[in-house]
Amino acid sequence: MAPSPLQIKSNAVKRLIQENKLYLDEVEENKQLVAKLEADGGDVYDIKKAKQVLDESERMVAHMGKLLDTHRGALKTFLETYKGDEDTSEAQSLLE
Repeated sequence: MAPSPLQIKSNAVKRLIQENKLYLDEVEENKQLVAKLEADGGDVYDIKKAKQVLDESERMVAHMGKLLDTHRGALKTFLETYKGDEDTSEAQSLLE
């Protein structure tokens, strides 16, 4: 049986929440790495590359935030007009 539109939209939001969390964790790890390299007097090239990776991770967090907002908005709009008989409590909780 194919997933319903409600399941598809809910699963998309769940996946984006998980990905956003992973990127936030990655940013923290990269910040710690940069701080450690700087504190230990690491190679200038290594510090520069670590900062570039950190910048890229931070850009991904911003991108994922926008994407998550878009999908949450689509789910909210869908729920406002939904007339089906599926339980929407899980989808509602994803909007919080």
